[in-house]
Amino acid sequence: MTTRNKKIALIIGAGLVLVISIVGALEIARTAPLVVVGLLACGGLILLALRIRANRKAKVIFGFYVATKEILIDG
Repeated sequence: MTTRNKKIALIIGAGLVLVISIVGALEIARTAPLVVVGLLACGGLILLALRIRANRKAKVIFGFYVATKEILIDG
């Protein structure tokens, strides 16, 4: 599975969990709209954290390649 497919699967999975949580909260518990907004905010924060983590991994890998290139050029 490629990185792009993993990202798409992650977004779809997070969206499904969020929709199921919202529908479940509204239908079963008859909660206030404030709870729904809270669930949406939590879902957004989770997606933001996952994107930051993915970007950080890419920066680490890119930094490794830059350092390797400098070592090979100097050697």
